[in-house]
Amino acid sequence: MSDTIDMSTPVTRGELKEELASLESRFDQKLFGLDQKLVGLESSFDQKLVGLESSFDQKLVGLESSFDRKLVGLESRLEASFDYKLDQWIGALLARITAELAASEQRLLDQLARHTGAIQESLSQQTSAIDEKYRELPDRVSRLEANAFGPDEKRPVRR
Repeated sequence: MSDTIDMSTPVTRGELKEELASLESRFDQKLFGLDQKLVGLESSFDQKLVGLESSFDQKLVGLESSFDRKLVGLESRLEASFDYKLDQWIGALLARITAELAASEQRLLDQLARHTGAIQESLSQQTSAIDEKYRELPDRVSRLEANAFGPDEKRPVRR
């Protein structure tokens, strides 16, 4: 075809086929070139993606180990704090139980002292009743002996 395009000139069928074949050939070449570029871009993208995945995995491993270290530190601090607070709570509970036991012991001792005093008083009353009952017994026995055996100077006088 000529360099200048004259649109008013009629085109033969052969020329049209030739031009369309040329156009198809150029189009195929451009498509093949684009296809090659796409394959290259796809390969480059895959390589970059693998690199990003590797980088991401390394960063994730680093973050995981950092998280684990911090978690272990936090766990040990929490455990120490828990142990300290548990010791304080147990100490306070033990002090309270000890105070309650001492108070209970004192109340029991006071109550035991009252009961012991009451028992002593009751025994004292019972003993004095017996003593009152038999207080005149030695004089009566002496009078009975004197009446029965007569006065004897060797016998002691009972009182």
